[in-house]
Amino acid sequence: MNREHPAVAAMLTGQRSDGDVERLLRLVEEMLPAHDIHLHISNDLPVAEHEVPSYEELRAMAERMVAAFADQPSVVRSLLTHLPGTDPFNRDPDIARRIAEELAA
Repeated sequence: MNREHPAVAAMLTGQRSDGDVERLLRLVEEMLPAHDIHLHISNDLPVAEHEVPSYEELRAMAERMVAAFADQPSVVRSLLTHLPGTDPFNRDPDIARRIAEELAA
């Protein structure tokens, strides 16, 4: 943790006497697996593997999203247009496009 970074330094200055910010920084320093993250990034490996949801799971999620905006057709159109690029749909863009086409019909 770079305590000289302007954002961090700004949190550490002022009238704080309770030490909350200092305790938070210490917690982040101790718990964040910075070494593991560095290794993954330097080796160009994903930090975590994401499971690809099934067609049924993605379809049900998309249906709930469309239902939530049913009274706003322009939002639904935008949602379906961008579905293949939206997580978790972007994990299988072909299925996402298929779902978007089915729900747009």
